[in-house]
Amino acid sequence: MRDLSVISVANALIDYDPATREEVGNLNNLSAAQVKVQADAALVDYDPVTGAEAVILNTKVDDIDAELDIVHEETHEVLHATAHKSDIFPGNTNLTCTFTAAAGANTWSAYIEIVDSAATSLSDSYALLPGHITEIDIEELSDENTIYMIEISAGATHEVLTNIRFAGGTKFQNPSAVQRLHMLEIASGETLYYRMKTASGVADTAIVNFRYHTH
Repeated sequence: MRDLSVISVANALIDYDPATREEVGNLNNLSAAQVKVQADAALVDYDPVTGAEAVILNTKVDDIDAELDIVHEETHEVLHATAHKSDIFPGNTNLTCTFTAAAGANTWSAYIEIVDSAATSLSDSYALLPGHITEIDIEELSDENTIYMIEISAGATHEVLTNIRFAGGTKFQNPSAVQRLHMLEIASGETLYYRMKTASGVADTAIVNFRYHTH
């Protein structure tokens, strides 16, 4: 990244004789290493009136390098979000992940760690790397004629990552069994929780699965 940025800067810069201020040669014809040496030695900010040297531009090149590194990292994250290997939780066909609502209507349940029927935690998937949950699939509902809401959070402070609203097949005109999620990043080592509520007055359940990836 540093060599690329130096070459880019050199595209617009001409080497010169510091004594006579006459042009010597275009830096474009030099190798990346030579460009770096020339840029450090010859490129000097100066007072256009007196010609006195003021600040060596190498520090400015370093600033550009740092900014380009940030842009490169953020671009990589965007590209990774659009094309990556996805995993499924629970990770086998004989496993389920069941969410349970509070018994009172329109009342959140307690925060409960997200685990499957074998007591494997979704958090384990992010033990070493951060990542995202990109989709939730609704497999089965205990009540097909009520509205459900789910909140996914992380950590002891229960930082909210996303909220989800859906209903059974007889409640909405076009009920959604699959929802794409554009949620905040899950930090490595965080514990993931859910809480759920429904419009009915019983402890409804929803069997779900997640599509997710790590970075």
